Amino acid sequence: MSLLDIFPTALVAAGGNPKTANPPLDGVDLTAVLNDKGTTAPHPILFWKHKTNFAVRDGNWKLVEHNTRGRKQVPIPRWIESLELYDLETDPAERQNLALRYPWITARLRYRYWQWERTLPSPRWHPWDPSASEADPGVDLAEP
Repeated sequence: MSLLDIFPTALVAAGGNPKTANPPLDGVDLTAVLNDKGTTAPHPILFWKHKTNFAVRDGNWKLVEHNTRGRKQVPIPRWIESLELYDLETDPAERQNLALRYPWITARLRYRYWQWERTLPSPRWHPWDPSASEADPGVDLAEP
């Protein structure tokens, strides 16, 4: 489940249809899950993104990147060092990084994230620069 599922679920509870929303909603209706009638996970795969960090959840696998280098190119053998892979069924506390033990799963989930990221629209603002003064947060307020 995701926070994005709250609005579609509330919309159905109010008699609306989230499938006809324009623009389309990212979340899904969880009414069946809330009524104990859901038999499958509401999302086959989940993605999170914040600045240059991301996470992907696919079944029991969760891939996380805490990218402190920004989007600089990293040589292929070293890219895996910024990634963490966890099997949430056996390690729900995310203590044992399995990225090097299962590089094919790590690469598959990283590729799935890359595919998803390519579907996102470009930001309509400039990222906030923490070194800028409070009077100039680095946000472009001009119309696009």
